Amino acid sequence: MKTLILPLLFSALFFAPSASDASQDSCCTDSLKTTKASLMVATELEEEAAPDLEAPFWFQEKVYIHIYDQNDQPLVDGAFTSKELKENKKLRDLLRKSTRFLSLDTHHYYMLNEE
Repeated sequence: MKTLILPLLFSALFFAPSASDASQDSCCTDSLKTTKASLMVATELEEEAAPDLEAPFWFQEKVYIHIYDQNDQPLVDGAFTSKELKENKKLRDLLRKSTRFLSLDTHHYYMLNEE
């Protein structure tokens, strides 16, 4: 009888934790799968909501454009509609020569590049 008890105790001590580890692995794997799936869905939603990076502005009503020269003096400081921006050649030329350094909501700040 003693010869049977020792192997049973030995197997219970060493093989039982590995069985519980397997169940924990599947549990952790399942939770990782659901976390990964939810992250993928969140990423897809963010990509759909992200603005087109090729378009310089997102027009709601008006955008506020602030262009500064190298001495931090404002060259342009105003609100423009989409139509006004398309028609104002001088403003478009200044925007082409400038680098955007900050955008907050509908306010876009530019620094005129040195010529």
